[in-house]
Amino acid sequence: ERSIPMGLGTPEHVARVVLSLCSEDFDYVTGQTILVSGGLII
Repeated sequence: ERSIPMGLGTPEHVARVVLSLCSEDFDYVTGQTILVSGGLII
């Protein structure tokens, strides 16, 4: 059985990523897949 190293994620974890992507810090990032997997997929 595989475990999630950082534990099961919450909606807040995903929301923080979405908010970051909407910020000016990511204004030059295009066409990326960002995994919010808690380390399940490395």
